[in-house]
Amino acid sequence: EKSIGQINRDIQKKWQNIMNATAGILDVPAALIMRISKQHMQVYKASENTENPYLEKAKDELGHGLYCETVIGEDRLLQVQNALKDSVWATNPDVKLNMIAYVGLPIKWPDGRFFGTICALDNKERVFTDKHIDLLKQFKSAIETDLVNIKLLQKLNKMARVDSLTGCDNRLNILDKLELTTHIYYRNKEPFCLVMIDIDKFKQINDTLGHQQGDKVLIRFANHFKDRLRKSDSFGRFGGDEFMAILRNTNHQYAECVMRDLQAIITGDAMLKKHSISFTYGIIEMNENIKTIKQMIDQADRKMLNNKGYNGVNT
Repeated sequence: EKSIGQINRDIQKKWQNIMNATAGILDVPAALIMRISKQHMQVYKASENTENPYLEKAKDELGHGLYCETVIGEDRLLQVQNALKDSVWATNPDVKLNMIAYVGLPIKWPDGRFFGTICALDNKERVFTDKHIDLLKQFKSAIETDLVNIKLLQKLNKMARVDSLTGCDNRLNILDKLELTTHIYYRNKEPFCLVMIDIDKFKQINDTLGHQQGDKVLIRFANHFKDRLRKSDSFGRFGGDEFMAILRNTNHQYAECVMRDLQAIITGDAMLKKHSISFTYGIIEMNENIKTIKQMIDQADRKMLNNKGYNGVNT
């Protein structure tokens, strides 16, 4: 199967071919896919013919009469036969490049937000025919179909790396992040701690109240961790009622403070308190004696299990 990166590269190549074809069939010096942001219109793809004065990634500020900005603002096809003969368009920025004729259509994301435009520009007066506009509409449709596929791929990629119940990282994703954090440690000596976390007596909730209530507990529990931990930290569901946290730029003492803080938050939550929810954890600070990810996880897991035994808590 192709990676998402490869699929995106294929789409980029396809869009480039569309621009080259548009410039050739319409016989214009410039065919463009423009992308809009809050402040700019940017050339996203430009036909590769030598007469094209537009450079890919070039951008212009919004608010001073761009053809494409009007297409988006009015959400419609725009045609300009000769800007020099039209007081509305005579001073627009594209005239400085001698682009006096224009035809363009809006391009939208699947949710209706504007991506940008597809357009063609000429350095001489002209009327674009119905066939030219139909062709542009077909290319617009092809691009918007690709945008649907891009969004779908992004969604599928997120689903593959996020726990569907709690919304935190799934096991695959949190392990990948642990591997990356370990590489950073060996390269930059950036300290970090791994914390294995297990909800105490969780099985009793599922057995007595049912899995639906158990799911609510897991979601609430995970949300507290996601809210408390820093953006630089990572938090994931390792499996069942067991979670993993990676605390970057952190020593064992700080990690202990974070976990105790979270214990107070969990026990202070009325809904979780109703079910007597608590958790046990094991912290390992990364050091040079740890040679593999598995070794680090095993050490943190053993600490967590020892803490359960020390606290007299059974799962």
